Amino acid sequence: MNRLNFVVADADEEYVESLVEYLISDYSEFFQVSSFTRQDCLVEFMQVTDVKVDILLIDPRMYPDSLPTEKVNALVFLSPGNVSENFNRLDSINKYQHADRLVSDIIRIFSEKYRESRCIKYGDRDTKVVAVYSPAGGTGKTCIAAASSIICSQMGLAVFYLNLENVHAEGYFSGSERGQNFSNIIYHLKEKDGNLALKIEGARCIHEQSNVHYFPPPDSIVEFDELFPGELERLIRQFKAMGRYDIVFVDMSSSLDKRNLTLLEESDEIFLILTPDPVCEAKAKALFSEIDLLSQKNRLSFHSKLTVVLNKYRGGSASQADTMDVAGIKASTVLPARAEPLRFDEPGRLVCIDDVFAAGIRRLVGKYFKKERMGLYAG
Repeated sequence: MNRLNFVVADADEEYVESLVEYLISDYSEFFQVSSFTRQDCLVEFMQVTDVKVDILLIDPRMYPDSLPTEKVNALVFLSPGNVSENFNRLDSINKYQHADRLVSDIIRIFSEKYRESRCIKYGDRDTKVVAVYSPAGGTGKTCIAAASSIICSQMGLAVFYLNLENVHAEGYFSGSERGQNFSNIIYHLKEKDGNLALKIEGARCIHEQSNVHYFPPPDSIVEFDELFPGELERLIRQFKAMGRYDIVFVDMSSSLDKRNLTLLEESDEIFLILTPDPVCEAKAKALFSEIDLLSQKNRLSFHSKLTVVLNKYRGGSASQADTMDVAGIKASTVLPARAEPLRFDEPGRLVCIDDVFAAGIRRLVGKYFKKERMGLYAG
């Protein structure tokens, strides 16, 4: 694996030790880390090393005139506040911020400076992509996608929530003030950027309460219309190739166009969200007919990937899943109607007003956990 050579230089020994410990703990597959707290040691290292430094993160006060900058791909200054006039035209980041945001900003700067393709892999996770889809609106699809993401994350999995709806409703994941968002990913997909993994890492945010990773919405919803099926295919395959996440939940729009067919085909499993009402049942029948037609033409085969979820059930016990069906298809999971949105308590745990709903989500996603974990979280 081709790791990035990362050098940290700062006279603050406690800060350097803390940052290096974080990098080794969370980014060992991604960075080869060296650190210095003395300027003379840094200069000696830079003069004798035969390997080019990908990222040099340095306090401006430690920056020597004799530093061979031709050996550095991306120079980034650590700043506790305003950078001095000598360095204000160069890349700098806030020294005192959450370590994960600091690393994302550094990767973003590196990816902008370094244009050559690099084969970089985060880890060896076998990433599963789960498409969360409904042929009708108002089925609670986004709530289920968000709750599944949150519960998987809080049960120890590395999770990415990928919202590909045409219109973003008020999101469950927000709070970042960084400038990068899904618009940046769309741009680099269009440009066929060879370092898409770096772009993903530079644009993604982490929801502080749940630890779910996500992209902030694009600048304009019109940008979704510019995405082609092949570009979505590349995005999904890049998530799998990175080995960064255990599971990626794709929150899809309700249309059945070429883009969504591509997403369904590239996914490992499909949560098909239905509700017990005539409109949804009619659309479900049309969907199943289309699935059968495409399967006969060998253009698409995803019957084996379908997990039918009946949401907003009001007719008694939700445990009677073996007797429930929509459009002749039996539901594997039945979730009750909920009057209130998802929320978090102070420790950051997901609060579901209806415990039956939370238990249903845990059963729905339980297959993604190792057997030894199941006893701890059975709902």
